[in-house]
Amino acid sequence: MTASFRIAMNVIRYKKGEIDLNLVRRAETLWNEVWPDETLSLDSRVERYFERQKGHDESYRHHVIWEGDAIIAQCNSFHRTIRFSDSQKSETVLALAGVVCSPARRGNGYGVAVVTDAFSRLDEQGLKLSLFQTEIPEFYEKLGSKRVQNRFVNSENDDDPEANPWWNDFVMVYRADCDWEEGPVDLLGTGY
Repeated sequence: MTASFRIAMNVIRYKKGEIDLNLVRRAETLWNEVWPDETLSLDSRVERYFERQKGHDESYRHHVIWEGDAIIAQCNSFHRTIRFSDSQKSETVLALAGVVCSPARRGNGYGVAVVTDAFSRLDEQGLKLSLFQTEIPEFYEKLGSKRVQNRFVNSENDDDPEANPWWNDFVMVYRADCDWEEGPVDLLGTGY
């Protein structure tokens, strides 16, 4: 495997073209440990991962901490354009998704390390904020994020463009001090 970037705690940042079958099998094994789905085999999960990759541009990164041949913490980040419905202003944000840490390793800073590595891309790429959903907002608030209460829609959803594209209870932005507009926000695509 080729690693394109390393920081403290051995977070390795993989670009889209560097993500191979071994990495995805290890990633899906961890995701299944935390979010089990009895209906999908490992091979099916791997196939689904690569299918989803087709929709991502070159901004996609997979942030990983390895322990031997197992991944113990990881997340994904990529650019996403959103539109504030009231002002019609569009903005490219850093999407954060798939954050997970092995239950046996929680509380040791691994989750913080992969998320911090993802957030460091904001300054590297001239982005103002990261937008994401979570069930554990307190974790992200400790890292400098804030909850937002906007109504979110997906105008690209042909079945129901007004439906909430998020499935978690909390939507957050990283950089609690960022300028964030009130009012509806169009994700211009599915939740992540």
